[in-house]
Amino acid sequence: STRLMDSLGEETYSLLLKRYHERCGEIVAAYGGMSEPPQGDGIMCFFGVPVARQDSAAQALRAALRIVRSVVELGAGVRVGVATGEVVIRSGHPVGMTMHLAARLQSAAEPGTVFVSAETRRIVRDRFVFEELAWTPPLKGMDKSEPVFPLLRETTNADADRADSAPRLVPLIGRERELRLIEKQWAAACTGRLRKILISGEAGIGK
Repeated sequence: STRLMDSLGEETYSLLLKRYHERCGEIVAAYGGMSEPPQGDGIMCFFGVPVARQDSAAQALRAALRIVRSVVELGAGVRVGVATGEVVIRSGHPVGMTMHLAARLQSAAEPGTVFVSAETRRIVRDRFVFEELAWTPPLKGMDKSEPVFPLLRETTNADADRADSAPRLVPLIGRERELRLIEKQWAAACTGRLRKILISGEAGIGK
């Protein structure tokens, strides 16, 4: 951004920065996210906060791809890092290593690219296409090497329910009583009797 300011001049650069901030904020909000006040040319955005959503990771990646395209239209380039994990909310602001990882991924990315963490990729691997890097770029301040996955595009079956499209890799364990109860109520419903079942739990556990 410093070189861009030198080439455009401060007044033109400030107008571009304003349009960039506005464009990013609009896109993040359109995909159900929230953004903190911009810090210079950087913006930290959150999805699934304060209310967790099952598709937050996918929505974050859709927003990232659209932001990259939109900023190109403004005549600039942007680097995006996306990470998924638990955070603590203090005074309305998320705090945790997830934000640090996202920032480090963003720093390692090239302009016009989106770097994604391994956890994010695991969640949305059936909905997006990623590049496999032959090397792992260093992430400043991280004690251990973190896998990095450049995001290429969304797949054509992105609207499919992940529960239907994901491979059945792991059986449900420790819920035999609950499964028997559901099967019993389903059998009753098949005979025309009204039955209702409430399934509750934390977001992301596979309800």
